[in-house]
Amino acid sequence: MYTTDIAELHYKNQILYTTFNCVDISIAEAKSHITDLKREFQNVLPALSIANISAIKNSSKEARDYLGTPEVVTLLKANAVVANSTLSKIIVNLYLMFNKPSVPTKIFTDEAAALAWLTQFK
Repeated sequence: MYTTDIAELHYKNQILYTTFNCVDISIAEAKSHITDLKREFQNVLPALSIANISAIKNSSKEARDYLGTPEVVTLLKANAVVANSTLSKIIVNLYLMFNKPSVPTKIFTDEAAALAWLTQFK
């Protein structure tokens, strides 16, 4: 398990699990998180990813834009996003609508469904 300023991460069975524990993500926090991710998980990137963003209530447009850049998106093979609150679902939908990630990305309300979807990319 590895902890950044905004999330806990671990790698298991060829999947990178990220659980965000912050309410708000700024551009500075997003960049710091990605720097840490690249350093700590460089040997498994690009990876399949399950990102639980249920705790997030706000994400700056700059942070969403940065997370949609090729520098970040190419760290992933596919991204399953778990969002079980209304606000987190809105954040993911805005990201998908405006940033149009170049890797398969889908929103789920539970981790089991996200994991089942990711297995097709192994």
